[in-house]
Amino acid sequence: IGCMKLISIWFESAEFAKMTGFMMTVGMLGAGVSENIIQDILSFTNLSWSGLLRFVGYFGLLLCLLYLFFIEDSKPGSKPPVIEKQEGLFDALTVVVRCPQSWVLSLYSGFMFSPVAAFVASWGKSFIHVVDRFTDAQSTGAISFVRFGFALGSPFWGWLSDLVGKRKVFLFIASVSSLCLSTIIIYIPGLSVVLVSLLFF
Repeated sequence: IGCMKLISIWFESAEFAKMTGFMMTVGMLGAGVSENIIQDILSFTNLSWSGLLRFVGYFGLLLCLLYLFFIEDSKPGSKPPVIEKQEGLFDALTVVVRCPQSWVLSLYSGFMFSPVAAFVASWGKSFIHVVDRFTDAQSTGAISFVRFGFALGSPFWGWLSDLVGKRKVFLFIASVSSLCLSTIIIYIPGLSVVLVSLLFF
């Protein structure tokens, strides 16, 4: 939400979907790369999990300080928005809750992302290991293509929807294509590593 707020301040509204897509790219690449890095750090050092988490916490504090000193609240030379009345948190949340679009978009996002996230994080690796008879390394590699698909697809589809100026048609395409690809992965056993990786992507 913080990144999206910065995008709304620093970029034109016509670029919002594209820049939000790039935000997803950074997040997914970070998630995909960090798994291997964390395993390597733990393997080649005497660092414990608690020590690693402490280091990550310190790094987060460093980022917080960098944000505090270097990120501007508004573009240089732009006029700050005129706020006639500062709403309280409860009033602001009431506005969001009463907006039908908030519910529609939240439900859509939840129903689209949760199954994918649950499959990748929980039982997807074990599933393709058993059903498609992949090795442990092959299963991990195939699953990681989901994140790379997110990383490359998010800015592309954001840019395309900004260019076309329509959102619903791309939401529909995403829903149908996800359903079809997931169905193939789940209900057709014995697929090759390359094909499963492409389907995940």
